[in-house]
Amino acid sequence: MKIELDFHCHTIASGHAYSTIKDYALEAKEQGLKLIAITEHGPETPGMSFGDIYFLNFKAVPDVLYGVEVLKGVELNILDSDGAVDLNERLIKPLDVVMASLHDCCIKPSTIKENTKAVISAIKNPYIKIIGHLGDPAFQINVKDIVKAAGDYNTALEINEASCTGYRSGGVKTVLEVAKMCKALNVSVVWGSDAHFHTALGRFENCARISREAGLDESEILNTSVSAFKEFIKK
Repeated sequence: MKIELDFHCHTIASGHAYSTIKDYALEAKEQGLKLIAITEHGPETPGMSFGDIYFLNFKAVPDVLYGVEVLKGVELNILDSDGAVDLNERLIKPLDVVMASLHDCCIKPSTIKENTKAVISAIKNPYIKIIGHLGDPAFQINVKDIVKAAGDYNTALEINEASCTGYRSGGVKTVLEVAKMCKALNVSVVWGSDAHFHTALGRFENCARISREAGLDESEILNTSVSAFKEFIKK
């Protein structure tokens, strides 16, 4: 399977990652990737080294570095069961890629019902096009309800490489369940490395394995086509 892009990576600006945008662009060039997206954590993440100005000034980053297209984005923190997030509309609207995820440093894990409500509320946000790493075992969810909502609101669900490597121990079962349900309900899937160091960019061994087990084929993975990915996030 030919992969053209990785949409989920974090730089030193996140406070707990260790590479620069330049590092990622050079790594992408080395791997033959056509596109990367810098999806920095939202400002409520502990240890962040920036505030709103970081996202306001994203225009300073070239759209192409070393022949690799660079999209500017955010991984928003879902803050409550009503789907509140940590950037306002003025800051979100100009970004190329907007995803949202549950992180236990920003929202306390709750019941399956409340966790599911939080994710579905975020899905209903018209600016959020991707929901990240649903395989976090700290947040038990109703997979079918979330996947159905994602289909209803044309939102992609991420298969997250870091959720399959012990980073979120115990999450693989849920990730596979999400992938199988996406296949059954024809919901868009995107692979994310969730790289916090540039050498993790584009490494999708577990994403590929889980996708095969779920029966997903190449045309159902947004990473296989830059044009399909960009068309999806701009809808």
